[in-house]
Amino acid sequence: MVDLPGHMGRYRVQQLWDTSQAPWFHDWYNFDWSLIGNLGVDLLVWLLEPLIGLEPAVKLIILSIPMLTAVGLLWIAREVHGRIPATALFALPIVYSFPFHFGFANFALSMALALNAFALWLRLGRQGRLVLRGWCSSPWPG
Repeated sequence: MVDLPGHMGRYRVQQLWDTSQAPWFHDWYNFDWSLIGNLGVDLLVWLLEPLIGLEPAVKLIILSIPMLTAVGLLWIAREVHGRIPATALFALPIVYSFPFHFGFANFALSMALALNAFALWLRLGRQGRLVLRGWCSSPWPG
């Protein structure tokens, strides 16, 4: 995971900026939250870091990405075919794809969550729960 140390450095800057543990820190670094589409892991680290520390939080999140991806792939196969076919196992190497291998953690997390959201969308359609399906998949539910 080539890019992950850079992410961890940014998380540390975020952590020190929020807690003001080092007074000299503000002379050298600045951290401003902005609404961008690349904040999945950042937000999870922000939530978990006070509870378990920075490195364990990052490890937990990064370890969950392949598992979430595999669950999403197998869940989609089950919803489409009614069971998990043997050929679905050929999709599991995608779990360790280029983005994950090179440390693009936010992208890999978003793809894992998107696979699971698509599987849920398929399941709600199969169950005939179309109103809930429409509400869940609408960008402006309500």
